[in-house]
Amino acid sequence: MNNSYKVILIGDKKTGKTAYLDNIRYSTYNNEYIPTMGVNVHPISLNTNYGEYIFKIWDTAGDDKYGGMREGYYIEADACIVFYTENSDHVKTDKLLKKFLEINPDAEVVIVWSKYDQENERNYIENMSYTPAGYKYIRRNNYGCFQVSVLSRFNLFEPEKYLLRKLTKKVDLYFGDHIMSSKL
Repeated sequence: MNNSYKVILIGDKKTGKTAYLDNIRYSTYNNEYIPTMGVNVHPISLNTNYGEYIFKIWDTAGDDKYGGMREGYYIEADACIVFYTENSDHVKTDKLLKKFLEINPDAEVVIVWSKYDQENERNYIENMSYTPAGYKYIRRNNYGCFQVSVLSRFNLFEPEKYLLRKLTKKVDLYFGDHIMSSKL
């Protein structure tokens, strides 16, 4: 039984990838923007009703000038979490996802629309979902899709739960009382 998975965080700069990971690891929120240089890798323990699983989360730089060997980081990934916001470069992020899927065609994907705590972000997704084209864009390819707030922790663990259920093919999987802890 495989209990360890490589998960890549993809998205434009300032979409909340690092803040999201830090909140999962430490239950903290830091509003200061510090760009990721290349990639940072953090193993996360997920305690479930089926035992412990490990996500090796690769937090990739969203800023092109710090992207490093971005495509090299994607090799042999099992899944990715793709981050969008209203103001992020959707075309760029779509290209990153396309490249990821060229390298890992069978990988699982979940879309995160972050910063749900901000009214403009909530309204953007709500308004987009009312149009057929907008809904199709948000839910393309039947990927999992969640609105998430790192600040309020709204839906914070839903992307991991979704991915772990897909990767393990255990639809009744749930996280235990001790949801997650960092493996240092």
